[in-house]
Amino acid sequence: MSQIPETEFSRPFKLSELGAREVIQELSAGTEERRALAERFELLSLDHLQGTLRLKKVKAGRGLHLSGTIKAGVVQQCVVSLEPIETEIEEEVFQDFDLLSEDEQEVPQGGSADELAFDPVEDREPLNGNMIDLGEFLAQQMAISLPPYPRKPGVELEQGQWGSAEVEAEAEEKASPFSKLKDLKKNR
Repeated sequence: MSQIPETEFSRPFKLSELGAREVIQELSAGTEERRALAERFELLSLDHLQGTLRLKKVKAGRGLHLSGTIKAGVVQQCVVSLEPIETEIEEEVFQDFDLLSEDEQEVPQGGSADELAFDPVEDREPLNGNMIDLGEFLAQQMAISLPPYPRKPGVELEQGQWGSAEVEAEAEEKASPFSKLKDLKKNR
């Protein structure tokens, strides 16, 4: 049985507790967990993070289907004005996993860990051992849902903020491979 590394928001679930019926897990991050996750994902703050996850074995017990919803309240920094921006995230999440047996988890003689006897199916992740960390899954799904370039509504980059149009055009012309040819033509 493989150990799950400790994370900021760890909620290990033993897959042996999963029978033929679907299991529903309600998760909510505590104050310290949210603070640590905010630091990890470079957020100004993480006001709340919760999720409802459904786990069900599929493919005659060789697969796991995980689905549910995630809700989070995050505060990020505007990429233009550097002001705080509050964002509410509410997403449907799902992931299919292939459960590897003990034999499939062993590295073949003379091989590497990448050469496991695993035939990946599109959008399926291999899952080693008898545990899955539902808290880490929820944290990663939240991170995927974050706006990559948060911008406060109505905030625009001013033309002169990064340099004038003339300076930018001149720099672009100097970088052109034809600029030297143009200079040669002028000198004739």
